[in-house]
Amino acid sequence: MIVNPCSTPGSFTISANSAFTHLSFSDSYLDLNIFAVDGEWIAPSLDRIVGSSEHWIGPSDRTVGSIGTERVRSRGGFLFPEDDRTADMTRRTPRVPEITSREQVPAGQRDRFDRIEESRGSVRGPFRLLLYSPEIADRVGHLGAYVRYESELPDPVREVAILTTARAYDCAYEYAAHEPIAREAGVDEGSIRAIAHDEPLEGLREVDAAVVRFGRELLGDNRVSDDAFDAVHDRFGTAGVTELVATFGYYGMLATVLNAFEMHPDADAPALP
Repeated sequence: MIVNPCSTPGSFTISANSAFTHLSFSDSYLDLNIFAVDGEWIAPSLDRIVGSSEHWIGPSDRTVGSIGTERVRSRGGFLFPEDDRTADMTRRTPRVPEITSREQVPAGQRDRFDRIEESRGSVRGPFRLLLYSPEIADRVGHLGAYVRYESELPDPVREVAILTTARAYDCAYEYAAHEPIAREAGVDEGSIRAIAHDEPLEGLREVDAAVVRFGRELLGDNRVSDDAFDAVHDRFGTAGVTELVATFGYYGMLATVLNAFEMHPDADAPALP
């Protein structure tokens, strides 16, 4: 998928039909075929082509054409939409390979992989990245096992806090992973929708509104008002508020890992608006 934007321009052809957009590049060094869906360049995997667009043919320097209303630019040797707000979503795999087996971990630290796998049933999500530092992954995993599986907070409260965190950090992977868990835990659809779309909290269950408000203030303002604090303290007590704050902090940390390494959810996973 590498195109040298400084080389003598080759010939780019962008064509489309009702199924997908296809860009073909040829010069004296290579032939290249890649595809785009709604202006987003992806690897040539035909099973993921579902979009449509217009066509463009012509020579190229740095700007290579347009797809619908999207301009497309060659940058750093790769093709991206010109609008940087969408450029981060062109990468469908993390910035580094995921660690998926214990053999990828140094021999003397594979017990860290084993503990994470045992506590969760598999090694997935952010732990496939954190295991580049096995000791960090192990210690994060120990804290997370308590927050996720042993906390005194009711399951719906925990999941409302996690979705609120995912929304605050714009973490698509975290949201996609926990939206179905929240439903299974009994979180109201109205609460899920209000969190995802950052809507007002009027009309939500009192406990959900209190948790979301607390999280929005903590993660958005870096402070919590007396009213927001008292609403959760009166319901959960000091120990419960402590665990709630730790839940926001823990899943905020995971969100920063997922965002920094650009780990995206599967295409068919619940989408964060």
